[in-house]
Amino acid sequence: MGKFSSAFFAGLTVIASLLISLVVFDGLFRVYETWYIKPKEEPQAGFARLDDLNYNEDNVSVVRPADQLRILYFGDSFAFGITTPPFTPAGQTQSLLQNVSKTADTTAAQIINLGEPTVSFAQYDESLKHWTSKLEWDGAVFSIYTGNDTLDPVSGIIPDNAPRNFFMRDQPANIKTGAKRLQGVEAYFPFRMFDFVRFLYTRAKEGNVLLGNRPAGYNLLASEKPDPLFNAILADEARAMSPAYQPQLIPSFVDLIHFAQDVGTLGKTKDVVVLLAPSRLMLSPTLAAQAATQAGISDLDPELPLYLIWKTFAVVVPHIPVLNLKPDFEQAQHAGASLFYPKDIHPTIEGNTVIAHRLADYIANAWLHTPLAPVQTGPAPAETPQRLAVFQTVIAPLISPSSQSDVSM
Repeated sequence: MGKFSSAFFAGLTVIASLLISLVVFDGLFRVYETWYIKPKEEPQAGFARLDDLNYNEDNVSVVRPADQLRILYFGDSFAFGITTPPFTPAGQTQSLLQNVSKTADTTAAQIINLGEPTVSFAQYDESLKHWTSKLEWDGAVFSIYTGNDTLDPVSGIIPDNAPRNFFMRDQPANIKTGAKRLQGVEAYFPFRMFDFVRFLYTRAKEGNVLLGNRPAGYNLLASEKPDPLFNAILADEARAMSPAYQPQLIPSFVDLIHFAQDVGTLGKTKDVVVLLAPSRLMLSPTLAAQAATQAGISDLDPELPLYLIWKTFAVVVPHIPVLNLKPDFEQAQHAGASLFYPKDIHPTIEGNTVIAHRLADYIANAWLHTPLAPVQTGPAPAETPQRLAVFQTVIAPLISPSSQSDVSM
């Protein structure tokens, strides 16, 4: 019995020692992962590691090259794009501006895509504050998707206190190439090092690239949604277009006002412009009617979010130019362009081209004074009595007198 007890306790000691060693080693490994594998938000060695952070962009230098006009392009998945970098709105705008010079010493434009999927006004504001303080830049573009940006902050889609770029930074593959990423190793086991062993094994067995059935020029986000999911997405957007639903969106409007104020502050010393991108429901009465029926909405006004966001900027920061892209999409749609990916809310390459032409025309005219086409910021969304009443009762009371112009205009 004594020998058995001794052997038993000796075995327990060995097991305990192994477990303690495993815990210590795993702790050290987690520290190593944090410091040497996980991408860093702060620029490293003079570069912002945007590719490592899984933005739809390459790594860029902190210092703007002397011969370059540098524009930061902020927004959500509409800005991020479901295409590869050359075909995003930022990429296509950059191509259109390549031969437009700001001065004799400026020969090229660089549009840096800082779009982040699954974000809204509070995250736009956080990204604005971060990247405008880390990178040298000349101008900034703020793309707002009017389909769900007022809805997402109160729907639970965006986690409270979500870190910057939270949706993309830990994805298991590079969004542009499909290459599997050490920075995005998924968690399966209590011990993190076992997750890496599993990752290396499956990569060796299955290959280093996540393959997807995507057309050329599109990234891993491009996908046709199953009908139930696509219909649910549109029904959610329909709720954001209901006048009766707007009081429930007050937290979003508070974020919108703060964001507009910070954009306004930037716009006092720098070139900035805001883009208002339309929803599919604004361009398709058939889809809008179907979404309203599914959502149980009888007062659908597809252009209401567009109007409310435009009106907020007009009242809070009237000096900031706002481009309404809905007429551009309507014109392209009437000409037969395929503007949205099938069973998805994001623009195709053609849809991004519409955005890029409007933006490039504006930048060339207003910032570079080298016209590509006549400049315009309108037309403003139509102001109906009902829309104005919603603004005056829901949003206007949230605006402090010091930042408010004339809410009755």
